[in-house]
Amino acid sequence: MCRGRNGGVGGMGPVNRPSRAGLGLWMLLALTPCRAGDTLVLEGGHRIEVEQWWRDGDRLMYRKYGGTVGIPFGSVTSILEGEDGSDERQAPIGASGYPRGAAVSPPPATSGPKDWERDLDRLESRLRENPEERAGLQQQMAVLWATAGNQRYRDQDVSGALAAYETALGLDPTLLEARLNLASAYLSAGRSLQALREADQVLDARSTDVDALILRGEALYRVERLDAAIVAWTRAHEILPSPRTARRLEKAQRERHVGGEFLRSDAAHFTLRYDGAVTEGNVGREVLAFLEEQFDRLVGRYNHLPPSIIVVILYPTREFHEVTGAPPWTAGIFDGKLRVPIGGLHRMTDGLRRVLTHELTHSFVTSKSGGNASRWMQEGLAQLEEGKSPSRGALTALARTYRSDGSRWGEELDYASSLALVHFLAGRYGRSSVVQILEQEGRGRSEDQALRHVLGVNTDRLFHDWGEALVSGDIP
Repeated sequence: MCRGRNGGVGGMGPVNRPSRAGLGLWMLLALTPCRAGDTLVLEGGHRIEVEQWWRDGDRLMYRKYGGTVGIPFGSVTSILEGEDGSDERQAPIGASGYPRGAAVSPPPATSGPKDWERDLDRLESRLRENPEERAGLQQQMAVLWATAGNQRYRDQDVSGALAAYETALGLDPTLLEARLNLASAYLSAGRSLQALREADQVLDARSTDVDALILRGEALYRVERLDAAIVAWTRAHEILPSPRTARRLEKAQRERHVGGEFLRSDAAHFTLRYDGAVTEGNVGREVLAFLEEQFDRLVGRYNHLPPSIIVVILYPTREFHEVTGAPPWTAGIFDGKLRVPIGGLHRMTDGLRRVLTHELTHSFVTSKSGGNASRWMQEGLAQLEEGKSPSRGALTALARTYRSDGSRWGEELDYASSLALVHFLAGRYGRSSVVQILEQEGRGRSEDQALRHVLGVNTDRLFHDWGEALVSGDIP
């Protein structure tokens, strides 16, 4: 379960009719968002810095790079609160991004899933019977709607959370914790300008609110207003020093330094920045034209229109690795922005088209799934969209692996196996089914739940059927 600011688990008692003073404490417990950025220490000393974590039975679930991962709870030896760990991740997932909700992650559930509905019904009945108590009852109803938003946000139902927070604020516009979480949910939905608006409203009332400053910085960063983002994060770090804020600030300053002289071009759905000194000719215009063409194609493919302008940055090779810290072989990264190293390219090439398509697909899949698509789904779809298909040699090697150790089948999927699995999934069930899975994940369903809902099979069954198809050669 996600932890509150004080290190414990936030809770909410029964709704009776708290006094104004009592209501403040009650709202704080019910609405305070949990902090992100803890470090999991695993057996053997390996460390993973995560965006959010919670316990689910004997599994510890955590969010990182736009996806949710589960590991055995017993494999975690300790959890360092807010400390930076040496995260020994391998290749950066193309869909890696700043955490859902930025600095303000969804708080834990504080009641049973229907408790808030029951209490809301009671308050509505009371309001009908006692209209003279409207102000106080609406305030309590606002807290319940905000609590519902917390529950839905924790369940990764971002659209449901947005609706609940908006209802809460319609009843009580002064409920600033709900407004903070609304800003956070807007960021999760990719609606940066709306998030900026909500964060600014909180700052109008509480100019030194650290969470609002961090959210403001994140919203500005995502729309490539780096100077303003740096100002917001600097102020937040001055008020409450944090390793996480320091890292975001450092990254933004590094990007501003590297890209300070970059040219900027805007199109209907993109903002492109690139170094005109080394990228000659009409490459910028050609890149934007190609991206708009692919954008229209992917809108049709995934039945989805990303809600915000997509920032694309073309770097000289050295500067790309300086900003991202990516390994030398990395051809591109999507971390909320599309970042591609192109050196001193003079014209569009087939290689650049493939990389742009690959990373743009990550943007669509992340947006469509609400950041819940698994790594194998992300990488498999991105490769399919750039025109790849699994080689016969790769399929033969995978079949051999399945025959030799079926008990561990699917535990670790690399790029080639991710492509093979998504190719199998799309071939057996159709590409429309893949889109439906992403849509269900965008509604807060887990991968297993989405597969059951769309295909009628769970994850284990899908992997088993894939293995059997590989062995039999029955690959669509």
